[in-house]
Amino acid sequence: MVNRTTALLPAAAIPLAVAAAVFLTGCGTLSRGSTEGSNAPPASERRCPGGPARPITIDEVVAAAASHRIELHQDPTCADPNAVAQVANILMYGPHANRDEEDEIMPEQGDVTCFVTAQVSGRKVERVHYEGDVETSFRLANLECIIYPDEDHADEQLARLQATLDDLAAKL
Repeated sequence: MVNRTTALLPAAAIPLAVAAAVFLTGCGTLSRGSTEGSNAPPASERRCPGGPARPITIDEVVAAAASHRIELHQDPTCADPNAVAQVANILMYGPHANRDEEDEIMPEQGDVTCFVTAQVSGRKVERVHYEGDVETSFRLANLECIIYPDEDHADEQLARLQATLDDLAAKL
């Protein structure tokens, strides 16, 4: 049986749709899939290049988040092309892969990803949330964090991530 929706798509659109789904899965926009098998990300996944990040380091982000009960780990994939390093609390790959624990993590912490870059912007915490969107982003200096909060615990989770960035801002 032919799927009418698929039959109407030009042949070139199908690989593009698959590529978009793979990219969005790495960004946390779609379901992140299983951690079964190898914990190494596929070769097609972008890796963060590493290197110096100042004034905020990735280790400082991890420590500040932990003090507010957000457990972040180095993410072997890198969704932001400007990022030097990326950490997240729900990981699909790497030694801290925990995608199978997402149902326990979401009500406690939400889905949090943070990037540090080599470029520095403002030294005040910026909080951006667009009406109708689930995610909220926070920016400070060379750091950006994005949270997809659990619907039932959003206020608390947003407050804890805000407090994390406020702590980091106080040290600048």
